[in-house]
This record gives sequence, C-alpha cells and structure tokens, in this order.
Amino acid sequence: PWGSAGGFQRRCGGSASTWSTSSASYCGSSSTACARFPGTVAMITAATLVAEIGDLARFTTPRKLMAYLGLVPAEYSSGAKIRRRGITKAGNPRARRLLVESAWTYAKPPRVGQDHQRRQEGVELEIIRIAWKAQLRLNDRYRRLAATGKPKNVVITAIARELVGFIWAIGQRVAAPAAA
Repeated sequence: PWGSAGGFQRRCGGSASTWSTSSASYCGSSSTACARFPGTVAMITAATLVAEIGDLARFTTPRKLMAYLGLVPAEYSSGAKIRRRGITKAGNPRARRLLVESAWTYAKPPRVGQDHQRRQEGVELEIIRIAWKAQLRLNDRYRRLAATGKPKNVVITAIARELVGFIWAIGQRVAAPAAA
C-alpha cells in the first residue's frame, strides 16, 4: 500500500530518513541495529522489525529470537519417537512475514549495488562484514537446499530463520557499545 520508499517518505512527512539516527533515542539501542542492516534488510522492513520485536538485547541467543518469531520446527515427541513438523508460528506474525519476504532476496546472487553502498555509508565496518557474510551464506544455503528438491516455501523459511541469526548478531554488535 505504500508504493515506493519515496512514497513512504512522503506519507511520513519526510521524517523517515532520520529514523536511523533518531530511533535510538526513541526505541533503545537495538533500533539503531535494525535501522542499519546494510545488505540484509531495507529501511522500512528494519523499522517494522524494530517496532514489532523491540529490544534485541533481551534475547540471549539467536535461537531464542527465532523461537520468539515462530521460525523453529514444531516437535511432537513421545518416548523414543521424535516427530518434527512445520514451524511453530508462535510469536509475532507480522515480523515473521517480513522476514520470510526478505528471505526471497537471497535467491538472487549476492552483490552490493548502489543503494546498498549508500546505506552502508557511516556504518561500522564490522557490521558491513556481518551483512556481507549473510548475503554469501544465505544465497549459498538457498542454492543448496533448492538443489535437493525441497519445496521453495520450506527453503525460504529456512533462509528466514538463518537471517534472524544475522539480525541478532548485528543487534548485539550495535547494542554492546551502548550497554558499556
């Protein structure tokens, strides 16, 4: 419904461009992490994730964040039998949907375009490295899982789950200096 990022910017009265700096004072240090995910998610997705998830520092491990978002397999076990099913779908459906939609970008080869380069200006080198590692790893994982013949929705959900791990890593990296 928002159209392009420019349309989103106009509807917000031009304030969206300042979110990456002003959101830290409004939502806490993890919002800076989300708003500065260069190469992993775009600004609108990052802002929505910050609003839906909140402070990433409250999750001690990436698996806890994955479980919170409902991106872990459901398990029905009894005795020696272990049966794993689809994802649990616990937690926030809006954040989960955004992550699954974002995961589709890793079906394409990794690259840093002009938009990514602009978003990376002023961002810590370590965060850029984590984002590039995410692009390489998630694209490779997508290709490997798709080559096994798994359904595309299953592959994309696995990529979304792993994307959460990279988002958590960046969130911890950005939140750490603020906590010190």
